[in-house]
Amino acid sequence: MDVLLYRYSCPRWYGTIKGIRNISIENQEDSQELIAKLKNLENNYSGSKTCKIDLLQKYRLSITNVVNYSGITTIPVKIKTNSIIDN
Repeated sequence: MDVLLYRYSCPRWYGTIKGIRNISIENQEDSQELIAKLKNLENNYSGSKTCKIDLLQKYRLSITNVVNYSGITTIPVKIKTNSIIDN
């Protein structure tokens, strides 16, 4: 999974909302497409209409299991089957 780190700045009437976020991406979009989608996302989150987006870093994330805690046993393990395929 690829992850994108970006900075946003969204002006509002009471001040500017600023921050840094990570978002996972699956496809190989170019930078301009990503910026347009992220602007739309941050405009919706903040209520602004003029958010500014700066792409900071794109990296690949891999997850490795380190520890299983006892709570994992509380997750029900049910596999739905398709009767049409099984017959």
